[in-house]
Amino acid sequence: MKRTLALVLLMTTGLSNAGALPDVVMFTGDSIQVEVPTRDYTRVAESISAAGSDAEHRGVLFDIVLTRRRPLGGNESDTGTVCRKTIAVCQSIGRGVVPYWLDVNGILRIGSATEIVREISLSGRPAFEAFHLCAWNQNGVNMPVGGQCYTLVLPLENKVVSLSFLLGRNVGCQKYERCWRQELKKARWIAGRVN
Repeated sequence: MKRTLALVLLMTTGLSNAGALPDVVMFTGDSIQVEVPTRDYTRVAESISAAGSDAEHRGVLFDIVLTRRRPLGGNESDTGTVCRKTIAVCQSIGRGVVPYWLDVNGILRIGSATEIVREISLSGRPAFEAFHLCAWNQNGVNMPVGGQCYTLVLPLENKVVSLSFLLGRNVGCQKYERCWRQELKKARWIAGRVN
């Protein structure tokens, strides 16, 4: 009996040291269920978006805030949206709130009209990603394009989820996968667990 217990303890200790999964907190709201690593975020909040608060669209568009454990570039959080419609409908309801839209040719744009949008797979589901410039605040000086952001759009079965992450200060690096490897791994890990 002691031998079996010791083996089980040894095996579980080895697994905990492997670093396979971070400590996470699960958030379940009206529009979304998401896991976030506790080493990076203190909480997740959801609210009905003002853009979708008219009687016709009430309860359709939600804002998501992932509060960072430590501010980055003057930002205390990463953000997201959940829209319980299609991309085409969501862009018109959430104009200026959702970070995506379809251009005149029906092509999905994220963050900026000039940024390249790539389709990827997250947990076996299609997702779209774009790297775009965003605000960065350093020592009280706001630089509108001083930050490098990353946005994912996930068209799920009954809603569209967007998550936008500030990766860091824009240093002109175009090899995103190399420059922001850890940050992208975390962002994709979170997005891959959204329901």
